[in-house]
Amino acid sequence: MTRALLAPFALVILGVAAAPSANESIRRSEPVPTPWGDVPPATLEPRDLSAPGAAAPFGPDEALAAPPEPRDLPRTLPFGVGEKLEFSIDYGFINAGGATMEVVGLRKVSGQPCLDIRTEARSNGVFSKVYKVWDRAQTFVDPESLLPWRFEKKLREGGYHKDVLVKFDRRRDFALYEEGDSVSIHPQVQDELSAFYYVRAMDLEVGRDVSIDSHSNRKNYPVRVIVHGRETVEVPAGKFDCLVIEPVMAEEGIFTAKGKLTIWVTDDERRMPVLMKTKVLVGSIGASLKRYKVGEPYVRATEGDPSVTGG
Repeated sequence: MTRALLAPFALVILGVAAAPSANESIRRSEPVPTPWGDVPPATLEPRDLSAPGAAAPFGPDEALAAPPEPRDLPRTLPFGVGEKLEFSIDYGFINAGGATMEVVGLRKVSGQPCLDIRTEARSNGVFSKVYKVWDRAQTFVDPESLLPWRFEKKLREGGYHKDVLVKFDRRRDFALYEEGDSVSIHPQVQDELSAFYYVRAMDLEVGRDVSIDSHSNRKNYPVRVIVHGRETVEVPAGKFDCLVIEPVMAEEGIFTAKGKLTIWVTDDERRMPVLMKTKVLVGSIGASLKRYKVGEPYVRATEGDPSVTGG
């Protein structure tokens, strides 16, 4: 299994080491002046794919209006609007660039209020001379169920370009791709980015694994999250008491640790990632927290109490 299959937890933060998989449908082209073409990243917005000329499988928004079933989640989420995490990406002892994870705001997608969550990774000027990277992923997650309704990803890695847009039909349980493909999914499936935020909301305990369903590249993957133990780590943002977790993908029913990724999350109610490390073909890549801003707590509505709403 390649390191790219660990994307549901490595996110774009570790994208500096990403490489196209043999089974991916990719588009190669000459380098472009800016990774995003004519659309600056800050103004990139989700498109209305129900408009005339859009891919047929997306259909009208009404087809996606049925809300998913709520799950056993904490009343107050460990993250909220305004949270911003800034990381340093290091290849061994060499600083290769930086990355951010941010809960930007509340947006409506297919009529569903969603948290707009984004992550972006860039190589710095020195590393870009060897291998230029500008990757971005964006998910729109229902804060009541923590299920994604839309996922977008743009990869700009050297001469490799890949764009992905997926809309999740929660009524019929399909992942609908912009190109017209549709893939059957589990009702509780997560995308590459939302999976990590879902894990942050879990009641993690040492020695007790967490299992989730993940969807990426038109495939569904069961994921097991191993909670190894507790450690205190020091990063540029400070010293933190952490839980050490490791996501493991299952392929053809066999769990494999190839491409091992280890994540240190704070051992408190925020479950904030402060350190990530993964092995690559030569050496390893790490992302360490430099700065962070705590977001506004989101309080989920509880059944039988309509007065409780999200913040």
